[in-house]
Amino acid sequence: MAVCPLCKTEDCEAAYHELTIRTLQAGDSSFMHQHTVDAYTAQHARPDTPPIGPFFALAGLYLALEEGFTGREVQLAHMAMAKRKGEFGPWPVFTPPLSRGDVGVVQVAKEESLSEALRRWMESVWTAWEVEQAKVRFETDRLVG
Repeated sequence: MAVCPLCKTEDCEAAYHELTIRTLQAGDSSFMHQHTVDAYTAQHARPDTPPIGPFFALAGLYLALEEGFTGREVQLAHMAMAKRKGEFGPWPVFTPPLSRGDVGVVQVAKEESLSEALRRWMESVWTAWEVEQAKVRFETDRLVG
């Protein structure tokens, strides 16, 4: 098995698919599935990834970790951002960090209790993007309103 050059774990894509199934089947009202998508997308963003992916993922991490949004609220914020996009020009572009965090999807997928593991993963990825955080906050606040 090859090691993912971004998250430094083996078989991260398979673990991500397993985790998305688990979070979707959980049926929780907070919709933790959204946090899974955001953490994975931000951790695996490449310079050639279309800008909407990293931006929405980073916005989701910011809103969840710093503003206390649930996954469902992040999902609604993404919809609001998409509706207002035309008012502000193209999606902002972010430069991915060299290190993508100390926690990866494989570690989270192995956990019995997802909530705490998912939170650690989100925090690890958000911290890795520290250089871009101010820009993420500004752009997100501008679009969410």
